[in-house]
Amino acid sequence: MKPKGTINYSVASLQFNLDDKIFKDLRVRQEFSHAIDRDALVRIAYFCLATPTASPVAPGLKTFHDPSPTPYPFDLAAANRLLDEAGYPRGANGTRFSITLDWLC
Repeated sequence: MKPKGTINYSVASLQFNLDDKIFKDLRVRQEFSHAIDRDALVRIAYFCLATPTASPVAPGLKTFHDPSPTPYPFDLAAANRLLDEAGYPRGANGTRFSITLDWLC
């Protein structure tokens, strides 16, 4: 996401460790895509100062930016269905599995 009105063309992304058993299943990775509310991220985390993009290259870098990828729509029902299909039912405490989120800058 690129802050509007600046020359900062950084892009925040979520990447999966495909060596991890959980993330080897495409349905789990698709679930994450359905479960991320990009509009809420722009409003809350970026104070409405960002532009969502499905490309790894920021929209401001027009020579290299490809606008054709389309993100999965925010759809929690689809996300839950995918996890059920992948064999990760919701536990009694509401948890399906645990993962570690590593922050890299």
